[in-house]
Amino acid sequence: MAGWSASLSCDVVAALPAPAADGTALGALRELTEPFASNRYVRPRRKYWLRLTIEEAVLLGLGEVEYQVSEPQAHYTLAYDWSTTWEKVTWQKVGLDTFPFDNDQFTHPVAGLLTYQFARSNGFGLAASSTVTAVSAILWKQFGEFQEDIFLNSIVTTSVAGVSIGEATSQLASYLDAGRATLVSRVLSFLVDPVRSVHDWLDGAEPLRTTNTDAFGLSRDVGATLRLSGGTIVTRASSSERPTTTYGDFAVGARAHIVNVPGYEDPGRSSGWWGDGNESDLGCDLQWRPGGLDDLYFLARVAPVGWFTKNVVGTGDDRKGQRFWIGPTIGFDYVLHDYDRLGDGSPPDRFSTSQLGLAFEHDVFFPHGRLETGLAIQGQFGPVQSLALHRYRTVDGAVGQLPEVLRDQGFYWSWGVGAAPAIQVRVGPVRAGGLARIDAFHGTYAFQAPTQGSVALHDWAVVGDAWIGVLPLPSLELAADGRWRTRNGGIGTTVASRDERSFLTTATLVF
Repeated sequence: MAGWSASLSCDVVAALPAPAADGTALGALRELTEPFASNRYVRPRRKYWLRLTIEEAVLLGLGEVEYQVSEPQAHYTLAYDWSTTWEKVTWQKVGLDTFPFDNDQFTHPVAGLLTYQFARSNGFGLAASSTVTAVSAILWKQFGEFQEDIFLNSIVTTSVAGVSIGEATSQLASYLDAGRATLVSRVLSFLVDPVRSVHDWLDGAEPLRTTNTDAFGLSRDVGATLRLSGGTIVTRASSSERPTTTYGDFAVGARAHIVNVPGYEDPGRSSGWWGDGNESDLGCDLQWRPGGLDDLYFLARVAPVGWFTKNVVGTGDDRKGQRFWIGPTIGFDYVLHDYDRLGDGSPPDRFSTSQLGLAFEHDVFFPHGRLETGLAIQGQFGPVQSLALHRYRTVDGAVGQLPEVLRDQGFYWSWGVGAAPAIQVRVGPVRAGGLARIDAFHGTYAFQAPTQGSVALHDWAVVGDAWIGVLPLPSLELAADGRWRTRNGGIGTTVASRDERSFLTTATLVF
């Protein structure tokens, strides 16, 4: 298999124009190389059109095989004839699906991620890779699921999640590959973006590595922070429907924040634009107890384009000045939290969104310290587990007014807005700060089967953290964190609420 792929790559490359003998690459060759700084190689990466086409066709084909063997008769809703085919092709058969929550919010992001990574690692930039991901999602809905409506939610989730997760993993792998080549960095790069690693190996492509590295061999040429944390959390929970309880969990988390702009960490005065997803966030937090998973938070967010400016003098703890970036963002998140812990198989509260928004980050440097502020705001679309559904069924019982997906699956499709402000300050070995996550959702009845009237569907969630920590070692932080979480939901006049106060103690490795 490896030999076949390598041979295919060589055949495609052989058909491409070669650079001039003096090393100047002009005209057609410039169109065939990747001109972006965020994925840099010793020799410019070629674009492998044929290999990308074959890989995407195989991915769609395997998806069709899986779809056909998983009881397709349970999915088919349309007759397979000329009239329904024409209605699909002309986008008359569109809707929002009623499948289980994770069918859309897990399997489709995975498909989008693979599609995006195939395109990106075949030498294409962010714009082209995003186009391939969106077109692939549309083709699947048009022809893969040929006896179903075109489910708009699936196209949105596959495209947005694929681009945001795919580009965030690509940026992280690029950062890991830019430093010293160690066993740890190579393994981590493979785990983050295995498609990239395999293609680089097949093509003999060598990442452009820097000698400006830290004690761990990671590049100092760009702005980056990696955090791995673990600890314990004690929570006191109150509910509109159940007595107050206290419980404990174990907690782990990981985050990668990359600003892949050369010289971003260096002193000097400069500003400019980026256009290849050079700022990204990728993070995941877990909480669990012996009885099972209690909390999951996953976020991937990328600024495809952006503008930065800096005016900094000095290095290390002697830095003075300011630094700022701003850009539009595309993101995907998955949020799960078990407020009630009933232990009877009841689904936990959860929501998941595809996002378009704006973010900025501002740093102020002063001797032996730093002040960081940031804000991300976004419009969002996705499924929301209705917090008030159980109470509504008990008190009102008029379920005929609810969308089918809410009656059958417990969630509804929603539009919403979100915001995430953050601030932190470090003085010497002490760091303190706070952040919040605010989400508001409003249910939609559009593109769904008619109901017997309608009632307003709305939910909102707020999580706030405040912490203080100390770094006894340069890369180890010990911290205490206070967390407040509140959750409200309503169906018409029926409302439900949850409220939690938590205390965390964590140890974090900072790279």
